[in-house]
Amino acid sequence: MTVAESIHRADAYRHPLTAHQENTAHTTVTGRGTAPGGPDRFGGRSAFADTAVAERAGHVWWGVQWSPSLTASPNAEVARDYWADPRPAVNYEGRYCFLWTKDFGARAQGYISFLCGLFGYGYGAIDIWLYQSTYDVNRASHDGVEEITPADKQIPWSTSVEFPSAHQMAHLRKFFTSFDWWNLKPGFGDRARFTPRSDAEHTPAKGIAYAFATLEKPNRAVFYFYGTNRLTGTLHALTPGRSHSVRWYNTRSGEWKDAAGTFIADDRGNLDLPEKPDSADWALIVTERPAGNPLPSVP
Repeated sequence: MTVAESIHRADAYRHPLTAHQENTAHTTVTGRGTAPGGPDRFGGRSAFADTAVAERAGHVWWGVQWSPSLTASPNAEVARDYWADPRPAVNYEGRYCFLWTKDFGARAQGYISFLCGLFGYGYGAIDIWLYQSTYDVNRASHDGVEEITPADKQIPWSTSVEFPSAHQMAHLRKFFTSFDWWNLKPGFGDRARFTPRSDAEHTPAKGIAYAFATLEKPNRAVFYFYGTNRLTGTLHALTPGRSHSVRWYNTRSGEWKDAAGTFIADDRGNLDLPEKPDSADWALIVTERPAGNPLPSVP
């Protein structure tokens, strides 16, 4: 705290300052979403959560260390904690590519972060993040989907800069800049807006994982489906009888794909979404068409 305050007082340029947080399993803003009984001496609450402390230290944004699950929908408690705070949050350090994840995980973190209300995502890869370091490179890691071996972690930066996921960050930017992403309102798994396909016990079918957010103008829902199951779900609270355009976005190639069929909300305002084109991760935009307009609304 003393160091932070000293930097702030000495900074004539008044740079936007933050503190590199511990992993969200241990620390968020108020401690919401952290692991019960964690080792953090503040009980998961950031030392900069209090307004008076933040002002003394010039703490105006959150540098989040969040590695969301790659096999289940995001921890809504973590996302809500940052969304509720007036300071913007950036997923500053998640799993780095070929250190703690591979291309899928590095790509997924970005889409999940933006759709959960964060205002940025920091992509990183082995040997770029820690040039010729030996930190955590001599043991295998697992991100829940893929194993990252010690051999994987020996990849030099000259190869890392050409990872598929590095290029796919341009596709992520293309997707989110196709609409006013800064006006997105996170869904936080709200079943009043979207219900995933269920199994016999009325729980999400195995292999469904998603994040979603909405825009008020135009009336639009934005999804990222990243589970292994091709199933999606039902969108709610729409204008009954209104037609919608439904477009898939290939996160690996940056290509758009119109969903086949006609999509009209029923008399209760519900709309069944189509299955994913394949079992890989896809983004989806559902946009309400203006009354009497037969043309699709293009992102």
